[in-house]
Amino acid sequence: PVDISVKTRLGWADPAEFEAILALYERFPIKELILHARVREEFYEGEAHRDIYQAALLKSTLPLGYNGDIFTKEDACSFAEMNPRTTQLMIGRGMLRNPAIAREIRGGAPMTNEELRTFYHLVHDGYLSVMENELHVLFKCKELWTYLITQFPENKKYAKALKKANKLAAFDAVVEELLTSVPLSQR
Repeated sequence: PVDISVKTRLGWADPAEFEAILALYERFPIKELILHARVREEFYEGEAHRDIYQAALLKSTLPLGYNGDIFTKEDACSFAEMNPRTTQLMIGRGMLRNPAIAREIRGGAPMTNEELRTFYHLVHDGYLSVMENELHVLFKCKELWTYLITQFPENKKYAKALKKANKLAAFDAVVEELLTSVPLSQR
């Protein structure tokens, strides 16, 4: 015997597909079903279909976890309060936006600029250690910062400079200026 958990979307094109999908999952001894409350065609666009998740919570005998649009501590706490039978929250893009979100949800301190700097350098240096082409590292770092930049409300100037950077050193200089110039208290 092996415990199995499954992460699923609502379906391919229509959220109504999930009723049949849930009936299928219910036939198996799944330890936990984690529902990303979107269909595949939506990718990550629009709002998650929390109503479908809530209906599944009422109907399903399986332990249900939730994934979709949890970006802040407030999002997580509000969702958990409204859905107390939820076994866990899976936080994807929210963790990319704020690497300290799990700590914050548990009542810990918000992320500091220094922690964000350390996090970024760990990712940056990790990419450099496995990728030979610095341009590929630049693109990976740009992708990461499309999420991290959301922690800075007044980010237009820096977001534009990060997007325009065509060398890793130039990109890193913008990151350093941002982390040095915009204190956490202003986020």
